[in-house]
Amino acid sequence: MMQKAIFIMIITAAFLYAGAACGAEYGKERPITVLSGSEQIQPTIDGHIVAWSDNQSGNFDIFMYDLETGLDRWVCINPFFQINPDVSGERIVWQDMRAGNGDIYLYDAVNRTESAVVDAEGNQTQPDISGDLVVWADDRDGGYSIRLFDLASKAEKTISQGSAEKIEAKINGDKIAWMDKRSGDFDVYLYDISTGAESAVANGPMDQSFPCVYGSIVAWADNRTGDSDIVFKDIGTGKTTTIAKPGTQTDPRIYDTYMTYLNNGTDIILYDIKTGKEIDLVPGTIKMEPDISDRGVVWTDYRRGANDPDIQMFDFKILADIPISNGAYNQTNPSISGDNIVWTDNRDGNYNVYLFNTETNKEQSITNDKIDHSSPDISGNHVIYTDKRSGHLDVYLYDLQDKKEKRITESSFDHRYSMVDGNYIVWLANDTGEDQIYLYDITTGTEKRLTSSPGGKLSPVISRENLVWADKRTDKWDIYLYNLTTKKETAICTDPKNQVPVWIYNDTIVWADGRNAPDSSVRNWDIYTYNLTTKVEQAIVTDSSNQGSPCVFGRYVAWLDERGGDPDIYLYDLIKGTEVPIATLPIIQSPNDGKGDPGQVKPYGPSKILSEDKIVWMDNSDGYTQIKMRYINSDPLLLLTTDYPSTNGSLLVWSDNRRGNWNIFGFDFFTRAEKPITEGDWDQLYPQASGDKVVWTDYRNGNGDVYMKNLSTGIESVIVAGKGDQIWPSIYGDRVVWMDNSSGNWDVYMQDIADGESVAIYKGAGQQMYPIINGNLVVWQDNRNKEFDVYVKDLVTGNETCLTGKGDQLYPDVSGNTIAWEDRSSKDIAYYFWDKKWGKTYPRPGEQTSPVISGKYIAYVDGTDPVTSIRKLDTTNWKDELVQAGPGQSEPSMDEKLVWLNSYSGRPRTVPVTAGQTSIICKVPGEQSHPVVGGNDQVGYYVAWMDNRTGNPDIYVYSLAQELELPIAAGPYEDMYPEIDGSIMAWIARNPLNQYKIEDYWSIRTFDIAIVNSTELVYGLDAVAPISLSQDYLAYLRKSYFGWMVYVRPLYEKEVTPDFPPNGVNPRTAGDITVYQSNQKGSWDVWIWKMGASAVALTSDASDQSNPATDGHTVVWQDNRNGNWDIYAYDLNTSTETQITQDLADQTNPDFENGVLVWQDNRNGNWDIYVYDQNVKKEKAICTDEGDQTNPRMKTSRIVWEDNRDGDKDIYIYENYMS
Repeated sequence: MMQKAIFIMIITAAFLYAGAACGAEYGKERPITVLSGSEQIQPTIDGHIVAWSDNQSGNFDIFMYDLETGLDRWVCINPFFQINPDVSGERIVWQDMRAGNGDIYLYDAVNRTESAVVDAEGNQTQPDISGDLVVWADDRDGGYSIRLFDLASKAEKTISQGSAEKIEAKINGDKIAWMDKRSGDFDVYLYDISTGAESAVANGPMDQSFPCVYGSIVAWADNRTGDSDIVFKDIGTGKTTTIAKPGTQTDPRIYDTYMTYLNNGTDIILYDIKTGKEIDLVPGTIKMEPDISDRGVVWTDYRRGANDPDIQMFDFKILADIPISNGAYNQTNPSISGDNIVWTDNRDGNYNVYLFNTETNKEQSITNDKIDHSSPDISGNHVIYTDKRSGHLDVYLYDLQDKKEKRITESSFDHRYSMVDGNYIVWLANDTGEDQIYLYDITTGTEKRLTSSPGGKLSPVISRENLVWADKRTDKWDIYLYNLTTKKETAICTDPKNQVPVWIYNDTIVWADGRNAPDSSVRNWDIYTYNLTTKVEQAIVTDSSNQGSPCVFGRYVAWLDERGGDPDIYLYDLIKGTEVPIATLPIIQSPNDGKGDPGQVKPYGPSKILSEDKIVWMDNSDGYTQIKMRYINSDPLLLLTTDYPSTNGSLLVWSDNRRGNWNIFGFDFFTRAEKPITEGDWDQLYPQASGDKVVWTDYRNGNGDVYMKNLSTGIESVIVAGKGDQIWPSIYGDRVVWMDNSSGNWDVYMQDIADGESVAIYKGAGQQMYPIINGNLVVWQDNRNKEFDVYVKDLVTGNETCLTGKGDQLYPDVSGNTIAWEDRSSKDIAYYFWDKKWGKTYPRPGEQTSPVISGKYIAYVDGTDPVTSIRKLDTTNWKDELVQAGPGQSEPSMDEKLVWLNSYSGRPRTVPVTAGQTSIICKVPGEQSHPVVGGNDQVGYYVAWMDNRTGNPDIYVYSLAQELELPIAAGPYEDMYPEIDGSIMAWIARNPLNQYKIEDYWSIRTFDIAIVNSTELVYGLDAVAPISLSQDYLAYLRKSYFGWMVYVRPLYEKEVTPDFPPNGVNPRTAGDITVYQSNQKGSWDVWIWKMGASAVALTSDASDQSNPATDGHTVVWQDNRNGNWDIYAYDLNTSTETQITQDLADQTNPDFENGVLVWQDNRNGNWDIYVYDQNVKKEKAICTDEGDQTNPRMKTSRIVWEDNRDGDKDIYIYENYMS
């Protein structure tokens, strides 16, 4: 009920404030999906899910977008069409053509499972869903009738009468409405599920179409007057209302007492059924198919043309943009500093400079004369601008405190691109015959030239002591920096393509970069950043459309973006890694467009549009430019954060605020699926999991109570509720402990879930806090003796023991017989072995906090906020290792997996602690094959594979850090055989649209994850074969008259092809060697080719040796010299050959890394995955589950393989291999 009340409050505010000078208080347009060159249509919305039909794969599939997390993902990708989706809660239904006729399918977004609702003969079309009920139009008996299916009872029935055509069924609650042709024209009929009664709602002349129903209201498009009008009827009162207006109104949709509909094909109208008031949400371009929910209105938008529709939304939850000044005149070139915004506008005929203070809501004029001023900029109390009052373009300084203006440029040349930061002003002038950069010190009143190099200069920007600009000294635009303190100049980016313009704030430099454009005829600039402290370059956005005019302030980067066709404004949070749209209305939204700039001082250049919490821009959606502003954190996606991560080894649980309150969510490590654990319009915090049970603190009654959910049964129950707060629960098996202040101070209680009895673990003087239970031990911190000590209670003996002495000892944890805590006197971690009755402090420089235990490991936070890292200590040998460097790493929890919170990004992170953790990477329809794994600590770790879910081979990648699957190469043509090494991914792709117009034209593409840069590294291949990638080299095959020839080229240098490349197949490369198999001697042998030398045979006999692999030190292969396939290894350092397997069954497809050899093995009758560890001379089964596990690959201590246990091939992974 609270969510509904919030919706009513927000939407009412939208009506109240619509048209007011300040703009609507709530509600803003935003894109849901914008993809160039493909169609996104038929949007539907309910709650936090938007679903639509999408043909980016070549046929129409179902996709969804989660409004709470900002993530989109596929729902169903199939070689045949999936259309007409509808969503209710966490379920999506659609019409599916995979069987040749229309069937109804359903997707559960929580469990990520797909199932058929009905796949009968004939066509089942146009499904609609409400809760457990699904309706559709069905022609299995000849004509179309309306059928109903109950997902709970599995009962199906026909609910319409007669043989006339019936279509477009819509359901809400116990009411179903549809179009019915029994009278000759289409009429609207209604069926009441509770009574079983059918009735005609509208049966006038002509067609009544597109019905919808919500509660007692039925609405439809009514054509009885000749024009289509919106009509709605209250079934309870019988009252019918017509919204009569000129033109065509159609497609009504209702939520609560509000209706949206399409007006004249271009306007989305929001109508209040109670008051009759309406507002035009989105005027302008052609739109279709609106839908409404509590969160907002979605529609199909054709602003980019009839063949390129996208999905847009008017979001009720996001605050509206704030116009800075209203008036039918041009307001241009904004700049912001703190609460002050300056701009120029021509309200009085000439362009003068104005200032608006967002704190006082007061505007003042800085200039007021009969000349044009341009390029205003502001920093603190300093405002600058340019004008030609002296005959040429000069820079003027205005002090907001003393209200005085000063001309600061004196030469008789134009001074352009002026910018102020603190006490410095910079600009360009060509006093010397070429553009150079000049600096003015406001404090001293002195000017000096900073550059003298030849070539053009653009966009000088200064931040503190650092000045950056775009420089053309090499006949192309590069990014340079000059430090005022060291007086040193540094090249920041000199990529072969152009980089311009540039901006800087503190240590972050941002610019527009043309490196990803295939040639100069393609306008495709991207946004890149460089951090002066970390020396790391990062791609912010590499969309196939154009991005430019970037600006940076603090953690935020903003830029002009043309992915939607017209220029828009987007923003990126450098810490969270989150991108959000800022302004995406039709027509131009830009930082600076040169209007109001008669001297063209800074046309289409970057401007200071960001401050700490605000962004400003120019909006031309009304036909003239206006300055608009919004508070950056008014977008919920930028406020999304998580807290209190915890794990039981198989499940990660945490609290997050995606729904406004703190709720509990879980992530299953095996299925890699996320799902909500709790829901409610109140806070749920401090979750802990054990087995299939999760406990948490629940504030639904105002104070803290302890609740539990059994994940197997789905049953939620109260553990303890009553006087005071019961918080910080910990669970092990059927026992729950918590801290309880019902007595006036904090005590520790325990309940055995089996009998429901609660007992005090300790109730007495002082504060007993933060209890943890594991096995038969309960630990807590306790200040009954003034200072906090760590106490432990043995539940078997009932004995209580104080483990600590002087000084505060805080936040204990226990696992097995190991207890650890913070020693605040030494600022170290201390631990105690309960079974051995001894303990010690682990001395380490700095401060260590928040210890957690799993097995022999203690993980902890190292450092002081905010520069905190996660480290892990092995208590058996005192080996201490860095798990994740800071800043902002906190709140660890550990049980087989180590999880913690990245407090900067607001996201939980996880790494395996124990060996042998198998999970699913990809389990979808179709075949997934040829998996590879790789990456590094800098870019993260990834699994890539070849995927034919669309009927066409594509390349998909899964980020193990982000737990996110993405299609990295999924176009209309084939993409095959992926490889990963470090930050580089490579694959082979067919491109028939080549300059030679060759149909079978294959190329090898690479993608650098670190800088988000894609390159065609090898081209002109006329056949496809697997490739291999190492840190420095790419091995690949070319088909020739003599068969397949092996080529090896460097990744970062020009390729020099050999005159006589070796003949062979299946190349694998590592270090500076490549191995392959060749049958030039009659049988298959393994050959080795060291860079700079000739290839030599590693094996040579009458039997076959094939499928070689290497890590640069050892070569492995499969060998049938003994009559079956065995695995052999050759040590390149000792020149020693070893037979690894001797089983009579076959062992094939080996891979090798750091002394560990993996292969597929059929000793058990089907194919399984085994390893042999040369470090310990032991063999181990990795996966012997049902079905075949094949084609293993190993890298970064991870093993991936193809797995057909469920019928078709899926991708599985085994993480954290340990000797």
